[in-house]
Amino acid sequence: MDGFMDKGRVLFVDDETQVLRSLKRALRLHCKEWELFFFSSPVQALSELTELKPWVIVSDKKMSEMSGEDFLLQAKEIWPDSVRVILTGDTSQDSALVSLRSAHLLLPKPFELDELLSALKSAVCLRSFSLDANTRSELGGLQTLPVLPRVYQQLVSYLDAVEQPDNDHIAKLISSDVAVLTKVIQLANSSFFGFSQPVYDAKDVIVRLGHDLIKKMLLVTGLFNSVVNQNEAEKFFNTAISVAEKVRELAILAGQVGDDIERAYFCGLLHNLGCLVKEANNSLLSTDLVGAFILQLWGFETTVINAVRYQSMPESSPDAEKLVYQLCIAKTLVNEEKQNLTYSEVLASIDEGRVEKAGLIAYLRK
Repeated sequence: MDGFMDKGRVLFVDDETQVLRSLKRALRLHCKEWELFFFSSPVQALSELTELKPWVIVSDKKMSEMSGEDFLLQAKEIWPDSVRVILTGDTSQDSALVSLRSAHLLLPKPFELDELLSALKSAVCLRSFSLDANTRSELGGLQTLPVLPRVYQQLVSYLDAVEQPDNDHIAKLISSDVAVLTKVIQLANSSFFGFSQPVYDAKDVIVRLGHDLIKKMLLVTGLFNSVVNQNEAEKFFNTAISVAEKVRELAILAGQVGDDIERAYFCGLLHNLGCLVKEANNSLLSTDLVGAFILQLWGFETTVINAVRYQSMPESSPDAEKLVYQLCIAKTLVNEEKQNLTYSEVLASIDEGRVEKAGLIAYLRK
């Protein structure tokens, strides 16, 4: 066991021993930096969780001793500080929704090896976050975010009452609540449904998932709760929308198009995601860090995660993408709105290096 604590640990659970043997063969060459543990019994795996302290738990969904969902729900209680992955050959929508209550990531079975390796890479990235053990456990056990009761009720009532819902109207409602938007986009971008290209526009998400699945997410799964102060939440969401609109405008001014603009708007909406958790858990941690940790845990792409994580210190971002600088500047624009300053005046007051890296130097020098 020398070096055991220096390596990440992955725990695999499947009651088909042939599957476990195949996994061992497939991972042997790709996971030399990991300690791999294989269990054919979920009960035995649960009994060893606290000793093994895995970074990642991968479970088959259909097992005779207990279901993968039940196993992961119990694993979450025993050792929440793990990325939980469920493998299933059942690609029905209902199956996906049930699995979301226990797993961070859903993978179809059989899965591509790269998809599993991506989950392991995500676990390594999570270890780079300067968070204490208790906070990691709290965030690792988090499956829901507080929603605005007003928006939630409007969505549910509309989907219940209308036979042929209007996509534009649903998209508008979804986009006005960060918790709902984050969760539906997480599902829409999951490799579980076979999509390789991420989408961030609410209308594209609706087309991918369909009205029925979104309705089930709201009504059946218990993925959302409304333990949130209404007045504080309204301020939170208004700020999120203001920043989102500004960062989208900056992306357009920088000459970006299509998906880049939608991604910019989405990051603006999520820039204060950590505040939801901070308020819910009464934490004194950096909300940027908490928000980025959740996005990493839930499988969002690196560009989005880094934009949220480094929005207050863009120079610290390892990839120096335009988006993180645009998000930082968008927040300044929102804060300066009361001064009735033009974009050019605000940009002129910001460090020129930041303006240049945001792709806005040409606009400033017009």
